[in-house]
Amino acid sequence: MDENLSESESRGRSTETDSKPDSTNPLVVDCAIIGAGAAGLRCASRLLGETGNDTGLSVVVLEARDRIGGRILTTAEASAGGSFFRDHGAAWVHGAHPDNPMVRLLADAGAETDSETEPTPSEPKGEEGPGLLPVLQPVFDGNAWVRPHTVLHGGGGRTKPAISYFVDGTLVVPGGGDGNDGDGETDREHPTGAEPLVAEGSSRSLCPTSRSIRRHYRILRTMVSGCENGEFDETDCVDERYRQLSGSPGPGDEEDRLVGLLAPFYLYLVENWNGISMTETQLGEIVEMLVPGNDDGGSSTEETPEEKLDDPAQRQTPPCHHQGTVETDERYVCVGDFAGPHCKVETGMATVLDPLLRSLGDGVLRRNRKVVSVTDKEDRVRIETEGGETFEAGVCVSTLPLGCLQEHLRRPQGEPGFFRPPLSRAKEEAVSSLWSGSYKKVFLTFDRVFWPVDPPMIGLVRSTPPETGAKDPLPGRHLVLYNLWAGRGIPSVEAILCGDLGKWAFGRTDEAIRDAVLGFLAAAMGIPGADLSSSCMGCHVTRWEEDPFTRGSYSSVCLDTSDKHLSELSAPEWGGRLLFAGEATEPDHMGSVHAALMSGDRVAAEVLAAVRHRCSSNDRDVPTTRC
Repeated sequence: MDENLSESESRGRSTETDSKPDSTNPLVVDCAIIGAGAAGLRCASRLLGETGNDTGLSVVVLEARDRIGGRILTTAEASAGGSFFRDHGAAWVHGAHPDNPMVRLLADAGAETDSETEPTPSEPKGEEGPGLLPVLQPVFDGNAWVRPHTVLHGGGGRTKPAISYFVDGTLVVPGGGDGNDGDGETDREHPTGAEPLVAEGSSRSLCPTSRSIRRHYRILRTMVSGCENGEFDETDCVDERYRQLSGSPGPGDEEDRLVGLLAPFYLYLVENWNGISMTETQLGEIVEMLVPGNDDGGSSTEETPEEKLDDPAQRQTPPCHHQGTVETDERYVCVGDFAGPHCKVETGMATVLDPLLRSLGDGVLRRNRKVVSVTDKEDRVRIETEGGETFEAGVCVSTLPLGCLQEHLRRPQGEPGFFRPPLSRAKEEAVSSLWSGSYKKVFLTFDRVFWPVDPPMIGLVRSTPPETGAKDPLPGRHLVLYNLWAGRGIPSVEAILCGDLGKWAFGRTDEAIRDAVLGFLAAAMGIPGADLSSSCMGCHVTRWEEDPFTRGSYSSVCLDTSDKHLSELSAPEWGGRLLFAGEATEPDHMGSVHAALMSGDRVAAEVLAAVRHRCSSNDRDVPTTRC
């Protein structure tokens, strides 16, 4: 709705044109970009010089939707506790470091909003770089999904844990530990019917959360050593090996039972990070997560700008040398991350796009242009839309999401393909090898806050599967809630259905999903289901997998994905006239907005190189306004 349009969407409407070229009079441009998401807008902005068309190139961006942003969608919401912004798609700045392209864009967005005052950092963040921009809301000190012990459990001098657990009706809050092995850490427990501000409970020398974390990492380290000594293969299934190494739970006391329930929850967090079930994830992903990246030890004779930085955490790629391990090094930066806190954007993720849209001139962005075919004409590429418009470009950039590319490959035999001629066999195999993501957000709004206010993450664990007679229950034993608004008096949480839970939710109605999630909350929190249902005032479910313009949330590596597949995703086709961008084409950062932005930078450089080559050839038949 119009009242929910972000500034970026409103501005996007003003840059459009009503002219409609047809097949007899196509619009000829240097570069046509399919898709106005983060990758497409970044590429266009780069090609147009960001502050004006100083490259002299003609560019058009074709967007199928009535809005821009792709899998970035921010809406303004109102509740009894106040108004707030909700991100239905991409929602995180994974590492608020200056090298993260999202941080620079957010700084630019702030500068444009208040032209007289350059946005200044807030309090300094020490070795992590400059302080945070005011628009950034730090939620976790680092990667909470991969580093739960040093990020979630309140170690390293942090006074409050960033997570609370509900296990079979009991609230368990990690105590303050040392952030390393957990010795001396104390859990605090109480029934869920008590006040959410947890009182000190029974003490243990090794609490359930600490023992659970240690068991979890011990299993992961055994996986890594097994790969190193040849006992396991990096293409083995993570879930199978984890179950094998976990063994069968033996008899024990209540604490042993809690440890057995909580340890697999941390693997479920990894599943949330990867966006794919551990039954479809290869051990190589765990090795990559736990073992710092290997480089040549600095033996290269020519340093890159990143290598010249003294602090490895400031490199644009994850640092290769750490003082400790992912369990103990609080500055550990995982593959796909940047150093610094993981943040939300106060004004919503769409704010990132504002500076990109400001750089587009009139007529560049054309919405409601669904592309139906991309045809190679040997010296140019012809793009046709559903409305009969035709564009011809020296270079075409496809930013179509992985799920859409996969759907195009599944067209019935004999039906004209989207790409004409078809993509190479290597490209098709690469596209088919990845998972395009089952990741649903379930936003639940209640009439009051009945859960702990402070922790931004709540882990739900139930020991028994749903009752046989339950109506279409949510499978599994673990669920993650993001608790980002209760501290502001807004009684809303965000439940994440990814991996197997995401598959389960595919095609089900919002009502069925809501009832299943509420049933899970009831079992884990120990609250009667009827009370939860009557307290629930609203439910919204995101559906990127069902969306015909995305066909998935974000890309993930599968059991059959190889390094060759990953490198092929960004490879050009048709002699360099067809280029590919999007988060899936950046394997080291796949599944993030910053990956999409990086791909836009990369492909813009490829476009410029291709145009320069065409100009130097002095071929007057080449359609380019630059020459």
